[in-house]
Amino acid sequence: MAECVREATGFSGYVDLEEESLYYRYKQVVANVTQYFRQNEWQGAARVFAALAWEPLTSIYAGWAIQKGKSPSYTLSGMNPEVLTEKEKMQTPILLLHGRGGSQGMFEEMGAFFEQEGIGPVFTVNLTDGELNEGDFDIVEAKIQEIQKLYGREVKIDLVGYSRGAEFALYMALPKENWWIEEGGKCYLFPSTSWRNEVGKVIRIGSMTLQKEWNQLSSDMYDSIYEIKGRDDLHMPEPSYAKNRIDIDGVGHVGLVSSPLVFEKLKQILRSQ
Repeated sequence: MAECVREATGFSGYVDLEEESLYYRYKQVVANVTQYFRQNEWQGAARVFAALAWEPLTSIYAGWAIQKGKSPSYTLSGMNPEVLTEKEKMQTPILLLHGRGGSQGMFEEMGAFFEQEGIGPVFTVNLTDGELNEGDFDIVEAKIQEIQKLYGREVKIDLVGYSRGAEFALYMALPKENWWIEEGGKCYLFPSTSWRNEVGKVIRIGSMTLQKEWNQLSSDMYDSIYEIKGRDDLHMPEPSYAKNRIDIDGVGHVGLVSSPLVFEKLKQILRSQ
């Protein structure tokens, strides 16, 4: 039976006050104000406040990258190739899904790292904004089919989602008949025993799988889900229940897509069997 496993964006918990220093007291104030905005459904205010109050320089750069990424054609660092070499066809494709209020430009630094390390081919899309919705399925599904066509065969794609994109990555990794999303963002999921054939790993950055979502997945599927969480993520501090979970010190929510520490962990995950 299908269950509502994810509500529209709302309160996601508070960070722990680790010590009594001024630094941690300020951190707690920023977290409390952010969650107050979220509880009152002021999602835009929550995102802007948390970003500028806790990660100002990173957020300013991210805003510029987001603007650049709004172009339908995004080919920085070799992303979204239209033709693959024979060598590339032997490698696992990666599809990056950005967060709310963002664009494929959020992955500018990550794409450059992947190109340098020979990871990929790497693909991106521009998703809709607001709460999760069925419209994103058509966008991502079209890109998945484009990747299959480039390879000339069925190939497994590793999905890497950030924030809202991480939430949607879980659903795109499942057969469509297993889930649906109501207008307003409520997500419904049937009990699931396998991923869709075109998906390999599901890597979530900055948004963790909810307990209700885990309850609808077979334990055989747990090994394919990886979760990366910043210890300084004040916007989405909910805990991870993943078998494969990684905590990154000193990284906030915005910085998760530009952190060298995160990139190194991604490299390890993507190259693992």
